[in-house]
Amino acid sequence: MNLMHNITTIDNEPRILDTDLAEALGMVRLNDIRRKIIEPNREELEGFGTIALGGRTHPMPHGGVKTTTAYFLNRDQAILVCILSRTTRAKQIRQEVIRVFSAWQDGKLQPVNPEPQLPDFTNPAEAARAWAEQFEAREALQIENDEMHEELNVLTVDEFRSLNHRYLTHGQKVKLGQEAGRVRLMWGRPKHPKQARELVDGCGDRRIVFLNVYDRDVLAKASEVLGYDMM
Repeated sequence: MNLMHNITTIDNEPRILDTDLAEALGMVRLNDIRRKIIEPNREELEGFGTIALGGRTHPMPHGGVKTTTAYFLNRDQAILVCILSRTTRAKQIRQEVIRVFSAWQDGKLQPVNPEPQLPDFTNPAEAARAWAEQFEAREALQIENDEMHEELNVLTVDEFRSLNHRYLTHGQKVKLGQEAGRVRLMWGRPKHPKQARELVDGCGDRRIVFLNVYDRDVLAKASEVLGYDMM
């Protein structure tokens, strides 16, 4: 994806849609950029400015549409997300982000989407529609936040390590996964962990790998048993 074609202005500031950045980074599940990077690191990201919110509608298989919350990131936020993503394309996309935003600042790039116009609140019908849309967007945001909260409690060993800002050797990560399996059995949970897909680049080829994911409390208990002091 060419990020140069995906810049939006909000309050006269260039922004990039989070899922566009996720696609450029090579993430298989684009919403992972929200639940695994933006939400857990929101305080740090907002140190570089407010994260602009927007709504996106998606058609449902059996009719109707679903509204989800979209995050529009400024230059520094986008760079930080690239760093936190730890994907194989992170360095390349970080450099592209810098080039694209610099081109916008130099007047060499026009935004794809113009800044949205505010509704005419002196018109009762238009004002009513605006308030209804805002209410629906807030409800959708709450639902999505609840879903993100639930999904954030299911992590790979490496995601758990990263969120706790700890370095583990490959051997230690293997032991943590094995101990997490024993904890699952001890707590009466399914024997085999769930699996998540991740797109990786290797030797010029892109391929999908499957990673085991565990409940956060299982990994916390396993790290405690092993004495890794992850909490």
